[in-house]
Amino acid sequence: MAKRCGMIKSAFRPSDDATVLPFLVPSNAMAAVELEKVGGFLKGALGERALGERAEALGREVRAAIEREAKVEVDGETVYAYEVDGFGNALHMDDANSPSLLALPFLGYVNATDPVYLATRRRILSGRKNPYFFESTDFRGVGSPHTGPFKIWPLALVTQALTATDAAEEADGEEEAILGREAASLLAELEECFSLSLQPESPPMLAFGEACAEVG
Repeated sequence: MAKRCGMIKSAFRPSDDATVLPFLVPSNAMAAVELEKVGGFLKGALGERALGERAEALGREVRAAIEREAKVEVDGETVYAYEVDGFGNALHMDDANSPSLLALPFLGYVNATDPVYLATRRRILSGRKNPYFFESTDFRGVGSPHTGPFKIWPLALVTQALTATDAAEEADGEEEAILGREAASLLAELEECFSLSLQPESPPMLAFGEACAEVG
């Protein structure tokens, strides 16, 4: 159930998991940006001024709804929620697959130094505040409910590196992404990679699609 608010409903996330609340904020952010770009293209390259203006207006409507409905006060900070319903309910997490909240600057929705994005980013990269952020002595990163606990996606590490404003974090993200890609490629042929035992005390795994590698 959702309240009409200007955002676009999503039944599923990029990971193919069903949404909990119907307005998936990262997907709406991507839609807003692309509608604005398409509008400019339609008006400029194709001469379709009326259609271009409609696309731009729809993009602005979606953006305004995100800023109104998806910015939520949590622990004294304003952050973007992952999903909302228009009635004031919000889900706070992030998923490794893109579009994600972590990827908002890469998508072109916000600047990487935007205060609300930075507050959101701190929550995403915190194991205490994002239930799908996993960490061991050697690796740390965002996973997904699609692959279960203790699995880190190289895609999230790449996204983290691409959106980092701190040089040390960017270097760490790139190094971990390279290691994750190599580990994933080694197990690309495994058909039963998820049958590996995963206990709460086990180190996280790197997961890419159906290729996983235990790290720690």
